[in-house]
Amino acid sequence: MRSVKQINPELKHQRSRLHGVVIVALLLTVLLQLVPAAPAAASASPAWSIRVELSADRWSPGRLHLYDKNGGVVFSARCLGRSEYNTPMNVTYGNTPTGVYLGRLGRVRSSAYSYGPYQTVDLVGVAGIAKTSRRTGILIHGGAPGPGGSLRPSHGCVRLSNQDEKRLVESITALVNRGYNPTGRVVITER
Repeated sequence: MRSVKQINPELKHQRSRLHGVVIVALLLTVLLQLVPAAPAAASASPAWSIRVELSADRWSPGRLHLYDKNGGVVFSARCLGRSEYNTPMNVTYGNTPTGVYLGRLGRVRSSAYSYGPYQTVDLVGVAGIAKTSRRTGILIHGGAPGPGGSLRPSHGCVRLSNQDEKRLVESITALVNRGYNPTGRVVITER
């Protein structure tokens, strides 16, 4: 068993360390009050948004609408959100998953036949089946037309005609150049 004299030196050492920590915390608190607030984050910029309304059977084309910060329609186009075999949304290469995404202009992809000759809109699911399916690589893109100029099915992306993809990219670029946030909100629904 330890004697009282052996415990007291340990307590003195712990107490002096605690005092040091308290003093440092107080100094940091005072310094943080003196530092001016950081400028508003980029997310404070107005955001563009896209709403995609797909048919429930996925065979008929749907509509894509790009909106400005006030809800004004900037651009609209026909689109298709059907996979090649019309398989469920939560399956790899299935129909385009519904839900909420964050969207951002991507790059020009290597296959103009599959993705069109223009930038894509890259999507990351944040709510709904878009998130719970854990699917990645979902895009809004163009690509070569199907028979009779129709929109071809994809592997789960939202397909536009090449001309509409060009106009969508130009419209988002114009909004970003006017101070809009480069990341927008994309909502995909079925009707």
